[in-house]
Amino acid sequence: MIKMLLLNVGEYNKGNVALVKSTIYIIEKFIQDNVQFVLLGPWEGNFYGQPIKNGYLIPRKANQAKTTRLIITLKNSLISIWYIFYCIFLRISNELNLSFYPTKKSGMFFYYNCDLVINSGGDHLSGEYGKETISSFLELLYSFILKKPIILFSESLGKFENSYLNFFAKIIFNRVDLILVREQLSYDYLIENKINNPQICLTADAAFSLIESDALKIEQILLNEGVYELKTPIIGLNPSKLITKFFKNFPNKEEKIINIFINTIDELNKKDFNILLIPHVYTSTDDDRIIINEISKKIQNKSKLHIIKGEYNPEELKGIIKRCDIFVGARMHATIASTSMFIPTVGIAYSHKMHGIIGEMLGLEDYIIDIDNLNYEILLEKIMMAWENQKDIHNHLKKVIPEVKKRSMRNGELVKKLVDSLNIS
Repeated sequence: MIKMLLLNVGEYNKGNVALVKSTIYIIEKFIQDNVQFVLLGPWEGNFYGQPIKNGYLIPRKANQAKTTRLIITLKNSLISIWYIFYCIFLRISNELNLSFYPTKKSGMFFYYNCDLVINSGGDHLSGEYGKETISSFLELLYSFILKKPIILFSESLGKFENSYLNFFAKIIFNRVDLILVREQLSYDYLIENKINNPQICLTADAAFSLIESDALKIEQILLNEGVYELKTPIIGLNPSKLITKFFKNFPNKEEKIINIFINTIDELNKKDFNILLIPHVYTSTDDDRIIINEISKKIQNKSKLHIIKGEYNPEELKGIIKRCDIFVGARMHATIASTSMFIPTVGIAYSHKMHGIIGEMLGLEDYIIDIDNLNYEILLEKIMMAWENQKDIHNHLKKVIPEVKKRSMRNGELVKKLVDSLNIS
């Protein structure tokens, strides 16, 4: 039994769920042995519809028995500091052959009892999230102290504005065993900062391998949502409240973003486009449906406006996105879903990952808008440009995506190679 601990797992960010599910799928493709995944994250509640109880492991259903899941909360910095000292104590005890083991009630139980640690947070280590970056560093530090092999899996790294964070990042990154980055910008950061101790490979985001739900299921979802007549041309739009945090130098940022989307939708309606508003994140502090609701209240022509109001898993959301002729996304994994199905896509970039993945890797840089440059005129211009070049973009993606999916699957091949070299069983 190979026990793999997956860090930074969340339930309500469906991009995160897409990444985690794809990570498990890819690894299981290459490692045919009995693998047990333990999922560790900051949210309590349900994960993939499975109840979580007080941080204990809850087994999958019978046909999913390889994977276990866990949601546990490390409540504050004092606990984190205590865990550092506790890890040191456990390591010393182990080296002295003393019989000290963390109990199942301790968060350290899952670090101590795993064979391999996989960080699958996407861009939590990119330096653009402050507290989340520090939290991710701590989780890797626990693993490092306990001498657990560490893989940074399908990551966006670097771009640290804080020099102290960058200093610690270089120390930590140079002590992991394998780094798999999903775009060239992250790879360049590692080389420029002389992070050369671990094996470093440029692959692709794991979620390119996610398979959408079947058409019949999507039809039923649309009927349940009251979307009875979704006629082409359809422009899918994924607004995000998160991007307002990165919208610099503007007062009333949220209102400005909402007005940009409203003006764009009203103009597209005049051009006889149907608009489908699709959420992709449902966290309590950052639910896409909040900004979608604000936008929908002020749209002039609601007859061509359709809204997805329920919460769905990433496969279902991808199936809904598949119904669109053009897609506009402010969430990274929403645009990965659309482009992986050859849908012409406009991306709103609040970090370097959108440029690196959708822009550079997929060759769609002309259809990326930096958050600081976002306004009604440029958003409408990019959408219309995508519409006019729809066939060319579709054909381009049909050529590019198969190779990107191969690179996505290579993540599993490299994990297998490391596992074999470490003789984990």
